[in-house]
Amino acid sequence: MPNSIRPRPSYTIALSDLNAFHGTDTRMYTLVTAYGLMVSKDSQWGTADLSALKMQEIFNLYRKLFLQLSSNLLAQDIVVDFEIFRTEYSASDLTLTDMLQGLSNAALQTVPALPSYTAKRATFNDIFRAGYKVQATRPGSAPDTTSPAYEKTELRIQRTQTDMQKFHDYCLVTINGFFHQMETDGKYCYVPHGNRTAVTAKESQMGFVNFETIGKVKTVQITPEMVYKQNADSFLSKKAFIKQPVADAGKTVLLVIGGYLYLPDGQTFFKTSTDDLGQSTYCVDFNHVPLVERYFESANYLDMGSLNLEQNIKFPSQIKLSDFLSDEKFIKYLTLPQSFFVIIDTPELTYERHYLRKNSFVGRYVSPTEPKSTLMTSLGKVSEYWKIYGDGQWVLNVGQAYDMEYVAHTVKPGDVSYMTDNTVPAHRYYISQAYMLDFVASVPN
Repeated sequence: MPNSIRPRPSYTIALSDLNAFHGTDTRMYTLVTAYGLMVSKDSQWGTADLSALKMQEIFNLYRKLFLQLSSNLLAQDIVVDFEIFRTEYSASDLTLTDMLQGLSNAALQTVPALPSYTAKRATFNDIFRAGYKVQATRPGSAPDTTSPAYEKTELRIQRTQTDMQKFHDYCLVTINGFFHQMETDGKYCYVPHGNRTAVTAKESQMGFVNFETIGKVKTVQITPEMVYKQNADSFLSKKAFIKQPVADAGKTVLLVIGGYLYLPDGQTFFKTSTDDLGQSTYCVDFNHVPLVERYFESANYLDMGSLNLEQNIKFPSQIKLSDFLSDEKFIKYLTLPQSFFVIIDTPELTYERHYLRKNSFVGRYVSPTEPKSTLMTSLGKVSEYWKIYGDGQWVLNVGQAYDMEYVAHTVKPGDVSYMTDNTVPAHRYYISQAYMLDFVASVPN
């Protein structure tokens, strides 16, 4: 926690205002506290001793920074935004201490006080262990309504004495490791296509990420009209541009495609522009994504029938790669029900990864601290987990937590035209390198 300073209006201090009282004494500024946010994606607000660093180094290291300064001619410390020095000192080799000593005749624009932030984290829970009741239902009908099983495509979520509107507003739900959207009528939450996912996978593991301590969550379904490519000769499966229709200034935007989460990392998923209406365009560079492996993994869980891929009667799992990666088919993948934007009501969201220790038993991981965040496997799929404490450590029990060693991996990628889910007989799979993904936001105190 930074030193506490009583808020007061912003003002400018000029040497001429003090000379009448102090003659020709020279004012000396001294750094008391530096409080800022570094440029790295996983940084949090905090204090640091920057006095010996060069000015250009500080500008390169911090995206936001405030200084608390004392002076021999001032009764109280002052606070300044470091940004006021950018024009003159962003390329300077002066240390911060030397720069401050050279400000004896300068007027400084101050701010009322140092900002103060606390790191807040989203949490993950297994939906059944948290006491929620989940039922398959036909859209618009109650679960006990007599109707064919194939018409019960969605899941209804409820828990007694729980505000389900709040659950909808602050949570993202996963089904068998894939993110889905929710709807609500205030009494229940509904997951469209949720039961279709459960039936396809022949299992129903569910969890939810709770952003209540960070900010509200809004999802926006991706539609074909929102998607375009760079030029006529390019392919959406290489690089796609998606216009997000909701103004997102001061918010954090994540992306889900085919149930997999994409974080704004500046390389795979990033914002390219914002128009006069506040609507932003985002780019997804799939050159950094294991698309085909993700397809085969998700095909065991999600209904991929809408892609209408070429079929081979002898090899039902086989796909023609040029067919799947064509614009005609890939636009259908980009607009699956499990493809949507996630808009979180916080301007600063960072991500921390804590890798787990593998266990000799498939489906188990070990953590030295209590796991409270989202467990991700190496391909980007979530694994819902139950945790057990014993012998000084936490054991996480999960479902599918291994990566397949496909036969297609034994040849050069460019030599593969067709691919199936056939695996190498001698080594069909290997345990996934899982990690806990923390969503962390700096929330003003």
